[in-house]
Amino acid sequence: MHKFAMFLLPKSMAGTSMEAREVVYSNMLSRVEEDGMDWFVIGGRFSGELTRMRMKEEELEEFMDRFEEKYGWCVDKDNSEEKRRKQEVELLKEMGLDKYIPEGTDCIFWRDKYKTYGYIDDAQILDDELYKKIKEILSKKGLVIREHLTAGAVIF
Repeated sequence: MHKFAMFLLPKSMAGTSMEAREVVYSNMLSRVEEDGMDWFVIGGRFSGELTRMRMKEEELEEFMDRFEEKYGWCVDKDNSEEKRRKQEVELLKEMGLDKYIPEGTDCIFWRDKYKTYGYIDDAQILDDELYKKIKEILSKKGLVIREHLTAGAVIF
């Protein structure tokens, strides 16, 4: 079973995205048996989720619909993940959405799901925009954030 989890760190614990991902990885590694996990990575199948949260809902929906219509999401012998990655970037550029591709990555969706420390945007500074989006998503699921989170924390 795959689970999505977010962790908050004070900025004093990590000055960069990589440092934040290393801190969490180390912490999770020490809890593997305790939490009944047999394996984990940072990001994984949820890599890019924080960046997708920053996209306008209608932009994300339109991109998803157009990608499905133009290419389909299936990966097979004729449509490798590398091919899908190139198609993603092509469509993002065509739609003017390539501004969302984080520096140091080449895509938002078609990523290596087994990359131990994930990608640069799998740890981000929690600003007001991201905080509001996370609250909105949790609210739709009937969940709430009970403590006040301050801008400047690192989330992933």
